[in-house]
Amino acid sequence: MSGGNGHNSGSHKGHGEPDLEEILQKLSPHTMAEKVTTPHRTAKLKFKLENSEIKDYGEFRDTVAKYVQHHFKEIYGAELPDEYALGQARDILSIEQLGFGSIKAAFRAATEGRMDEVIAALAGYFENQGQRNYINNVVDVYDDLDKQAELVGKVQERIKGILPGVELDKPEYFAQQYSQIISNFANKLYEHGKSMEKVGGHKGGHEPAHAGHK
Repeated sequence: MSGGNGHNSGSHKGHGEPDLEEILQKLSPHTMAEKVTTPHRTAKLKFKLENSEIKDYGEFRDTVAKYVQHHFKEIYGAELPDEYALGQARDILSIEQLGFGSIKAAFRAATEGRMDEVIAALAGYFENQGQRNYINNVVDVYDDLDKQAELVGKVQERIKGILPGVELDKPEYFAQQYSQIISNFANKLYEHGKSMEKVGGHKGGHEPAHAGHK
């Protein structure tokens, strides 16, 4: 399964440098949805939460560990030991931006019937990680500033086409931080594609998965 794990984003041409258009194609909304968003969200949907209201801390620990194990199995085919899965859940739920700040705060939310929110936080983090890993794997292919500048220049032209007013006046300067620029571009392109789907009346699209949590 592809799953956005950063290891299966397509092969470049031999051991030489990849085509710039190939890189940009891999960052298109359709490709990123196929490689990252859909697999991760499908993994979440496959998990059957027995109780949205958790009674005790032991049940909570078991549930979050099982979800982490389930998600890794679905996406990476990996079997995680219980203690590792629980450690992953603890670290993730301690990220302030996810809405809890600690595993104990997440547990309190679960006792109030919000266990589904805890699972959603874990799933969202994995999706964000998957997107960031995918993007980094796609763009981290040049160690030559001229090639990086060329890629950023192409990104500039694409941005002008879909996001008027965004300027990158000196691609050779931005090449030094091109991975971040292209990552931002990929997110903007993804958001733009989804907004156009909504305007056009299409349903069932995926929301953008920002690669912002670390």
